[in-house]
Amino acid sequence: MTTINPNNHTIFSDTIKPPSNGYRSASTYQSQKMEQLGYLASSIAHDFNNLLTSIMGHASLALIKLAPEDDARLHVEQAVKTAEYAAILTAQLLSYSQYEYPEKESIDLNHLVSDTVNLLGSVLFHNIDVSLKLSPNLPPLEANPAQLQQVIMNLIINATEAIYDSSGQISIETARKPISKRKAPTSVEGYPILPGEYVVFRVADSGRGMDKATLAHIFEPFYSTKSQGRGLGLSAIRDIVKQHNGAIQVESVVGQGTIFTVYLPVPQPATIQQSVH
Repeated sequence: MTTINPNNHTIFSDTIKPPSNGYRSASTYQSQKMEQLGYLASSIAHDFNNLLTSIMGHASLALIKLAPEDDARLHVEQAVKTAEYAAILTAQLLSYSQYEYPEKESIDLNHLVSDTVNLLGSVLFHNIDVSLKLSPNLPPLEANPAQLQQVIMNLIINATEAIYDSSGQISIETARKPISKRKAPTSVEGYPILPGEYVVFRVADSGRGMDKATLAHIFEPFYSTKSQGRGLGLSAIRDIVKQHNGAIQVESVVGQGTIFTVYLPVPQPATIQQSVH
């Protein structure tokens, strides 16, 4: 595939030869791949942002013309809200392509999860029994809300798509979990999660599950188990979690379902104080 660099209109190709041997050549190969993905992500984000501007403009005009008591207002307002969220994701994609680190703030994970579930709406959960178990009194997290909502939304959407057209169950949970060195779970990176206090976000589905061969590739850019896979998917999710000093754990059994668990560290009091000021 040949792509145009949106910054200087030069053309580059994805036919980079894989390294023959050696750590240095492997590192260079990976850097070249990520540079090209950055150009592609930037180009897509700019084009998508133009489309969103048109969608939001027409939807806003429709709201002006609709009477306050019109039943259609609720649906148009939801469309505007979703388009606004898509605009935030576009900005995140630009940040991803330019290797920027968005600002973090103190957030309530339970509130963010509830908002995301409501945003996805009943249409997405058609024929799916959704169980929402939010642990009370969770400590605040130091995170970028748009990025963290992207993680939550993608994992929930993946769970619904794993169930296909049949009925099934999805469990969405939050919890506080201390991790000791002796009983540390293993992350998708292959190493034990560092000891400490964590807030956990977990999505479990009763879908088709994945075998070990598939699990080995799901965090690669543009890899998908779906016939019409798209986007950076779990690759971007993993990068976001890593930027927040967190970790991801995946468990899956073919024919039984998949569980994604995201561990996000509880910030120290000094960090929270800096965020407030």
